[in-house]
Amino acid sequence: MKFLVWIFLLVPAFAQTLAPTFRLECRFRGEPKPAQVVMDGTDLGKCPLEVKASLGRHLLRLYLPEEEGRYLGYEARLEVSEGGDEAFLAELVRYDTRVEALPGARGISGLVYALAYSPQGVLAVGDETGRIRLLPTGRSPVDLTGARSYVRDLAFGPGGRYLAAATGEGSVRLYDDKGRLLRVLGQGPAFLKVGFDFSGRLIGLQLRGRLSLWDPGTGRMVLTQALSPYLFSAALSQGGRLLAVGLSVGRVEIWDLATVNKRGEVRLPGGPVYALAFSPDGRYLAVGSADGGVRIVDLFASRESPPSHLYAHKDLVLSLAYSPDGRYLASGGQDREVRLYALREGFLDRVYVGHVGPVYGLEFHPSGRVLVTGGGEGRIFLHPLP
Repeated sequence: MKFLVWIFLLVPAFAQTLAPTFRLECRFRGEPKPAQVVMDGTDLGKCPLEVKASLGRHLLRLYLPEEEGRYLGYEARLEVSEGGDEAFLAELVRYDTRVEALPGARGISGLVYALAYSPQGVLAVGDETGRIRLLPTGRSPVDLTGARSYVRDLAFGPGGRYLAAATGEGSVRLYDDKGRLLRVLGQGPAFLKVGFDFSGRLIGLQLRGRLSLWDPGTGRMVLTQALSPYLFSAALSQGGRLLAVGLSVGRVEIWDLATVNKRGEVRLPGGPVYALAFSPDGRYLAVGSADGGVRIVDLFASRESPPSHLYAHKDLVLSLAYSPDGRYLASGGQDREVRLYALREGFLDRVYVGHVGPVYGLEFHPSGRVLVTGGGEGRIFLHPLP
């Protein structure tokens, strides 16, 4: 019996000696970093190190604290096979937990789909109950006469003279710069997008692809046009000349609002297009897809030029926004993360964490110094930019 017990104890030890071994290295923007390594809940020490693991899948987490609520992190599921890998390089990402709850946002409830800054820095917020609130800097919040259903999008007109709201009740609500309701326009399916074109006309885009243009001064319908019924997302270029619409079939159509004709289309991998954003100069279009990918399309390049793939969320990309100077691109996802990409430098600058629900709303302050985000849990955060 003693001999059998001895053999039983030797078998795990012998099997462990046969477990594959690989060298783990941790880097941040090309520089080695001594991150703490945890695999399957077990602390293994600091990078670089030799890792011995059994065959199969393992959860690898890396962590290195920094100052002021920031840390470097990495998380991945690794598949260890026979023979192992000679080396595994983990590229760390900077996470930023510094968030500030937006003053005046108390009472905003449920999903926050819509955020928009006026040129004067007044923030408009719309939630799933139909509430619309103005948050002027240094003054008390102002609640507007809201809709009976959710507010999907908000847009200020040139100079901040008007505020338009796209609602789930199938209307566009138009307010003046004091927040007074001027008129309610449209009927039928819910509106997905509002804005103002290059000539000051009010734009409303409905689910099922109905585009309407009105004279905001009189409310008179100027034009209506049927677009694709497979509409998932939309974006207006700065100045209101181009309209991009993202479709459920993984295609983006570009429309010229001067002629209301389709100017072209782009086919992309990644499935349905959930988010779009034009760069300030109108040259680039950011596309967020169902596969979590964020891609940049150069609208001035030849058709043979493939889009650049910046990074990926762990789930659907729900919102995109360029900073006013075009230096940063922010994305919000179903994974509750806000990712900030430094376009000039060409790297993912940081990931803001703090939301406990999907991130539907993104907007940069006109100064370009702050990013405001709205989540599925009804909270609105201010994030400092680098």
